[in-house]
Amino acid sequence: MPGLVISFIIFSMGIVGIPPLNGFVSKFIICYGAVLAEKAGLAFIICAVSIVSCGYYFRVIQVLFAKKQRRHNPDFRISKSMRVPVYVLAFLCVVLGLFPSLVLHAVQVILGGG
Repeated sequence: MPGLVISFIIFSMGIVGIPPLNGFVSKFIICYGAVLAEKAGLAFIICAVSIVSCGYYFRVIQVLFAKKQRRHNPDFRISKSMRVPVYVLAFLCVVLGLFPSLVLHAVQVILGGG
């Protein structure tokens, strides 16, 4: 199921905060706000946690691509109705990472900033 594996990789990289995914934009905004609020320690903690989670997620990805442990079960199928939402969310992770203004503008309007 290569599509699901690619989606998992996109989600993992987004959680870690690797550009150009939405997780990077989110972490950048939070760290920028922390530095502006003179809470640089909080920004450091966020970056440190990202580095640790990077190790965990990349280990899982490494296991997914290990040839020795690959087991194919032809009876195991995931229905299209379960795969499509995963693909849509993975697509949105990339789109919102590339064009964060799509959501940031809406947030500013909701918060009354224009």
